[in-house]
Amino acid sequence: MSARYCPYCGSVLPPGAAFCPVCGANIAPPEAVPPVPYARPTQQPSPVAPSPPPSPTIMIDTKSPELAAILSLIIAGLGQIYVGRILRGLIIMFVLVPLLWGSIVLGAFMLIFAFCVARFIFSVVFALITFVVWIWQIIDAYELAKQYNSILMATGRPPW
Repeated sequence: MSARYCPYCGSVLPPGAAFCPVCGANIAPPEAVPPVPYARPTQQPSPVAPSPPPSPTIMIDTKSPELAAILSLIIAGLGQIYVGRILRGLIIMFVLVPLLWGSIVLGAFMLIFAFCVARFIFSVVFALITFVVWIWQIIDAYELAKQYNSILMATGRPPW
C-alpha cells in the first residue's frame, strides 16, 4: 500500500488519519453529497384575482346577408326563403317572376307585332314597376338576414 501525503504541507500521513499531524489540515476525503433533486419553482400567488374558466362556445347559425341578396338576385324570393321567411319568399316568387316574364313577353310582342305608342308606354311602365319590385325584394332579403342575425345574437334563438 502506498503512503499518503498531506496536500497542504507534504508530510507523510498515518493510515486512516482524517487530519494532518503536522499542519492540522482536514484531509478526509469529501463525503459524497447526494444530488439535490430539481425543484420546480413554486408558483407565486398572483396579485390579480384568477379569471373564471372560459364559458363554453356556442355555435350560432347566422345567415349571410350577401348570400340572401345574391339568391334573390338569381331567383326572386329565394333569399327570403333562405332566411326562413318561406311564405313571404313564395309569394314574391309566384308573383314577381310571372310579372317579370309577362313584361318581357308583352314588351317583345309590342315591338314585333303590334307597335302602338300607348301599348309600348304601358309595357315600359309595367317593366319599370317590375324592375323596382325586383330591386326591393333583393334589398328586403338582405335586410331580413341582418335582422335575423341581430335578433339571434341578442336572444340566442332564431327569430322565426
